[in-house]
Amino acid sequence: MKTTQLAHNAPQHSKDSDCTVDWNTGLCKVCGVDHGGDLCPDCGQRAFHSNNCPAILVECTLAEAQVAFWKVVIEKFPEASNGDLSPDTAVRLSIAAHEAIAEWIKTNVPEKVDAQDLLDRAALLQTQYWDALSALEDALGVDVDGQQELLGRTVDSLITIEA
Repeated sequence: MKTTQLAHNAPQHSKDSDCTVDWNTGLCKVCGVDHGGDLCPDCGQRAFHSNNCPAILVECTLAEAQVAFWKVVIEKFPEASNGDLSPDTAVRLSIAAHEAIAEWIKTNVPEKVDAQDLLDRAALLQTQYWDALSALEDALGVDVDGQQELLGRTVDSLITIEA
């Protein structure tokens, strides 16, 4: 996660909807966190994952599982003099474990619906909608009714010529 250097006492945010993003730079004007990346396909957030994001749950589970795995290996082989493992093998083990955990969760754990996460995502989309609508109005020099259906409309249909 990229951040800019801000004052030591700058507020720290914990979710996308807390941030005021400068869309020219992609950075929050307050905390400096980068929001320019793609939305997480699992939780719909940009800079901060939601509490129940599967990507974060997999990473946390993987970290704990690796500790437990190596603890058992060390207990079974107390005569080992060090814990060396080639980088290639370590990466392959981590990838395989990550894939196995993600598949197991997807197959066996019912999806949780977190109302607060849904509200936060809706608030973010709403903010982005109104920001984009304001930018459109500025570009066209006209007021656009935000309640009307915009899908399938053309720019020309939004501009009314006053006689």
